[in-house]
Amino acid sequence: MKRIPKKELEAFDVHLLPDVQSISLWVMEYLTDETIDRFGSTEIAKYIVDKLGISTSKQAVQASLIKATKQKLCHKETGGFKLMQIGQEELLKQMRKGRVTLLEPGKPFSAGVELGNIFSQMTGVVRFSDPYVDEKTLDVVHKHFSDAKLSIRILTSQIANEERFKRDLEKMRVEGVNIEVRKIDKGILHDRYFIDDKHFWLSGNSLNNLGKKESFIVMLSDGIRQSMLQTFNSRWQSAINT
Repeated sequence: MKRIPKKELEAFDVHLLPDVQSISLWVMEYLTDETIDRFGSTEIAKYIVDKLGISTSKQAVQASLIKATKQKLCHKETGGFKLMQIGQEELLKQMRKGRVTLLEPGKPFSAGVELGNIFSQMTGVVRFSDPYVDEKTLDVVHKHFSDAKLSIRILTSQIANEERFKRDLEKMRVEGVNIEVRKIDKGILHDRYFIDDKHFWLSGNSLNNLGKKESFIVMLSDGIRQSMLQTFNSRWQSAINT
């Protein structure tokens, strides 16, 4: 069975995996070599806690691997659990799921669905950094966040049709949308990204153009999220209210 390259495993942020089972499969794949390919639930749980810094227990790992055995993702033997090829394939699927979203040109409905999938995951304070916004930006926010109990912060450096934008912004606030927009000097913002309390997405296009041209939205690691969150908050403090 061909192994997933160590470099790919190491480059991946394990915290993005959805559950204990997926994390356990990652640990088994990472630790497997020519001398060992069977692992006990205690060993796996200890690695998850000590090396990955993720809270779990032997019991949680044991239960997840028993379930994985029933799904034929791994096999239980005297020496422990062994990752099977179907388990490796499931791990790869989970590693690549949701990290890169392609918005194809000329498919506004499909783009809307994909954006909805991303935005539905957002929690707490949602922060958008976008050098260029207009009333269509507000349309996207209203469509996806008008019913959500979230705080929306948009940081930009250029607002098209600013008077109309301000009128539409005020209408959204009247409807109960918790939204704030601030402007910062031109030349400071470049990349477009979204940050919430758990995730960080890098976007190839502005919100108002997503779905019009080919664009990728990429989920990046929590380490990058923490760094960019500090950058966003610093810029936010020095920006001017709209």
